[in-house]
Amino acid sequence: MRREIVLSTARWIDVQSPSSDELQRLGGTFALPPVLLEELAAPSARSRLDVYPEENIVYFVFSIPTTKRPGPDTEAEIDLVIAPSFLLTVHYEHIDPLHKLFKELEVAAATSQKKGLDGFDLARLVLLKLYSSVRHELTAIRADLEDIETRMYQGEEKEMVFALAQSARDLLNVRQSLEPHGVLWRHWEEQLPQIFAGEPKLCAKARALTGRLRRSFEEVMIETNSLSSWLKELRETNSSLVSTKQNEVMKVLTIMAFITFPLTLISSIFGMNTTYLPIVGAKGDFWIIISIMMTLTITFFVYFWHKRWLR
Repeated sequence: MRREIVLSTARWIDVQSPSSDELQRLGGTFALPPVLLEELAAPSARSRLDVYPEENIVYFVFSIPTTKRPGPDTEAEIDLVIAPSFLLTVHYEHIDPLHKLFKELEVAAATSQKKGLDGFDLARLVLLKLYSSVRHELTAIRADLEDIETRMYQGEEKEMVFALAQSARDLLNVRQSLEPHGVLWRHWEEQLPQIFAGEPKLCAKARALTGRLRRSFEEVMIETNSLSSWLKELRETNSSLVSTKQNEVMKVLTIMAFITFPLTLISSIFGMNTTYLPIVGAKGDFWIIISIMMTLTITFFVYFWHKRWLR
């Protein structure tokens, strides 16, 4: 599927799951090098950045986490081909924030707004929108952690073990998707003077693009680290609550075992098949033995209460 927005100074072409013939047509229209067309033909394994200085083209492979979207995939990939006169985005599945931004720019183009945008400006809008979608993912994870914290103190700490593991997986997926971006932006900033040595305007435009996007990346990573720290504290607290409840159960079982053991011993002694047993056969022998057992039981309870083992 292909769609296009034509602005006064640039074009945005968005393509989902392109065929090889469609890529060849795009390559011919925008003079894309063959090696770049090969890269666009299939998803890449990681985020990356390549520069084609002869064509004044920058190629981004941009991965974003999609933890709250149904399905097994935990990230989505968008390939961006950026040039002064156009922006080409290629992806292999529906990406909601990209679709929303495209609709917004369609309205702007129809009403003659957003004048003077070039390919780098369009790329900045797209990448900022994608980072904004990551913030929405983090907001959803934050809401999950708030719910976990509330239910954890309502006696559902066992059920929260799985919920905490799910949130930990979501945060790990976010981190794995975003951490390569830090290296990508550093590499891009280091290469700018060499890439645009003869193009000071393009260099300034690319530097402004990089600075704003790197700040967005750092803000997202700060929030991710904050949620990771909160999650760690919640897991430790939940583990303590689970351990405390288990310890309470074990304490009660231990006390019951300690109390019933001597009673079992006494009943076993008086149940032995011997020729002589004290008390057995005397008047009221049953009640005497029961009284001994009750006295021992009360004595143990008083002792445990005095030691604060029952409080």
